[in-house]
Amino acid sequence: MDASLKWRPFPYHVSQPQFARVVYGGSYVSNAFAQHFDGPEEGDEWDLLWTHRPQDAALAAATMLPRAGPRLVNHCNYFEAAGN
Repeated sequence: MDASLKWRPFPYHVSQPQFARVVYGGSYVSNAFAQHFDGPEEGDEWDLLWTHRPQDAALAAATMLPRAGPRLVNHCNYFEAAGN
């Protein structure tokens, strides 16, 4: 069993195609994550989803297999209703 962590920088859905294959934070983020994660991952076997925009609807619609550990997503929409 592979215990290494994997990260995915590519969104499941984009409204602006220029963000489809762009790592949020560029080479700085890629280099930093390379020290701790395998990837970038393009499939559904990721531990960290790091994208330009929230992926709530795309993740809710995705049919990913259950996994033993949690996943972390870098965007939170909690504060949108507060005027952000």
